[in-house]
Amino acid sequence: MAYMHKETFDIVHGNYVEGQTEEHYFEVDEMIALPIQVLNRKGYRTRFSCAGHPFREISELYMSGDVENPEKIIHGTISVEKVENPPYEDMDTRIIFERDDNRCYITFEPGVELPSLPRDFGIDEGEDSIPYSDIEDEPLPGNGITIHTFYIDIDGVFEYIRDITEAMECLYEWAVGLPDIAPTT
Repeated sequence: MAYMHKETFDIVHGNYVEGQTEEHYFEVDEMIALPIQVLNRKGYRTRFSCAGHPFREISELYMSGDVENPEKIIHGTISVEKVENPPYEDMDTRIIFERDDNRCYITFEPGVELPSLPRDFGIDEGEDSIPYSDIEDEPLPGNGITIHTFYIDIDGVFEYIRDITEAMECLYEWAVGLPDIAPTT
């Protein structure tokens, strides 16, 4: 994982440092860091992004109350458990899930408009602009548009990595070609 400075958008690699990292930096996948840097510097402010990953993802999600039919909420649910001291207030149910991470997406800040899309990317707007959280009917508030592409028919890890690299190169070239809309100081 890389970190990007919140104001200059400089990219650094390193370990999370409590009290320093979150104040000045945000996390960004290394493979998508350069396109995200260009987009933000040109004024197309991003909120979430993911380049995709060649291995299955295992993750957790916290929710409030009892969860009936967790598989309907989170595809690939492994377990559901009550948590005594949840990390988020009133979210006492933890769902652990596993899924393929075969997509690349960028969710922009509200109000960002794109004059074009990168090759092989689609767009979601409004409530459909969820960064693919697999949570049904629960849009994240305040998001702008999301652009995305999926990696399909992948035959092995190295082919997947090649597809990610090609998609990131395409994304980077598209971002470089966008007009600069950043306010001048």
